[in-house]
Amino acid sequence: MEFQVSAFCVPSVMLPVFLIMEAVKHLTRNRTACKPLIPLMAALTGMLIGGVFFAIGNIPFMPHTFGESLYMGLCSGLCAIGADQLIRKSLKTARERKNEKDREE
Repeated sequence: MEFQVSAFCVPSVMLPVFLIMEAVKHLTRNRTACKPLIPLMAALTGMLIGGVFFAIGNIPFMPHTFGESLYMGLCSGLCAIGADQLIRKSLKTARERKNEKDREE
């Protein structure tokens, strides 16, 4: 039962990591030299946020140990990268469909 309650900790870390990584991409103007570092930055940012949440304490849905909090932050940071790719692929596919319709007309 406790795992189900702890499942809320993933989106609580994933969303800030996603937003921070989007800001980093925007600030670096999506340079190709920075792109390989984004998953590493997302993982480290997630671990930092997980550690901060553990240090704050009294958050009912966070893991009970520091190591679990870091691990959860690491996984959540990498989930943010996966969510980013999913959104980008979906939007790209929608744009491609619109372009195909425009070409047919």
